[in-house]
Amino acid sequence: MTLVRHGRRGRWQDKRVVLRQRGVSYRTPQRVPIALFYADNDWLIDTEDVKRLYHLLPNVVDMYDVPWSKFNHFDFMWAKDASKLVYDRIIKIMRRENPNNITSVE
Repeated sequence: MTLVRHGRRGRWQDKRVVLRQRGVSYRTPQRVPIALFYADNDWLIDTEDVKRLYHLLPNVVDMYDVPWSKFNHFDFMWAKDASKLVYDRIIKIMRRENPNNITSVE
């Protein structure tokens, strides 16, 4: 949990709560390409938050809802089909966005 404080004398709060309350605008110093990957069965995120984030970030190149209804947070790392469902798409995006800066995995 990340804590943030309101003003100089404000109380400390969970950063996630503060971000939701304020509708914080995300600022990135550079316009790096950003890809958002999410799953409807992921209990750690709310798909509506991902959609809101999509509109707040300056350079989203892909927003991908993993097409498996049982895919959850751990599956991004541990699913047997993670390569087909997620990793192949990540590599494709990286090659497309910066073709000279990725080591070939083929």
